[in-house]
Amino acid sequence: KVDTVKNLAKPWESLPIQVDSSTDAESETYHHSPLTTLLLDDSPAKARLQPWDQLCINEFTGAMRVKDEMLWRKRKATATSPPTEKFDETLLAVIGVLAHIRTQENVAAWVRAGGL
Repeated sequence: KVDTVKNLAKPWESLPIQVDSSTDAESETYHHSPLTTLLLDDSPAKARLQPWDQLCINEFTGAMRVKDEMLWRKRKATATSPPTEKFDETLLAVIGVLAHIRTQENVAAWVRAGGL
């Protein structure tokens, strides 16, 4: 694999947020920053420039997909028996984290303070 470093300053500079108001004169432009960003990646090394803006998650592999698909087919075929195996719950966990950071004024500070 090739080593990659994701520098979030690049999208922060080029992707302003236009907040719509009732009139164009009242619209404001905000910029993404450590206050607003959470990078989801499987490697801490990729976020070394902005380490407090990362949620490190497991890489989703083909084997994980096959396992989840087999489990889904198995559950569909035996809908009456209680499940003994679990699907990969990474996306559900990410949804919970995203729901929580929506209320944070500073995402990086929240992560640094142990919010995760």
